[in-house]
Amino acid sequence: MGSGRGVPVTVAAVLALLGCGDDPAPLPDRVQIRALVQQFFADAVDKDAAAICSVLTPKGRAWATQRGVYQIRRGESIVNARHKRPASLAECVEEGAPGATVSSDLPIAWKNGYRPKVVETRKSREGLRVRIKFTAFFSTWVMRDTDNGWRIHYFHMPVRE
Repeated sequence: MGSGRGVPVTVAAVLALLGCGDDPAPLPDRVQIRALVQQFFADAVDKDAAAICSVLTPKGRAWATQRGVYQIRRGESIVNARHKRPASLAECVEEGAPGATVSSDLPIAWKNGYRPKVVETRKSREGLRVRIKFTAFFSTWVMRDTDNGWRIHYFHMPVRE
């Protein structure tokens, strides 16, 4: 039989491996992306333009302001969309980020307990492509990992307006 002195050492080793201590372990990208999407939707429901615009890249803010963007259509499909110019944080906040807040269905769905689900993530040339499901609608967003954490580079709210 052992003396039991190895137990505290084993517990300390396990705690160190789990990241317990002063410095919390960074969240995995998937967890960060899910949290970012959830918060973005909550801010959109609250029409909090400052919070919405703060997590967007300059091109993401162009989508939020709905200006400087044009679409190339082929029949019923949007083939490509381009930004004429990125939007500043001040412009995005001043205009109220209508690209994220104009839906009348979003607050109703949110009130009824619907939450966005990240159903797929994959790396692409543009950044991280994130497929999101909200109610019965799907949308693909592009995220960029920046010095300030993950930012939304392209989004389209998967709700009816």
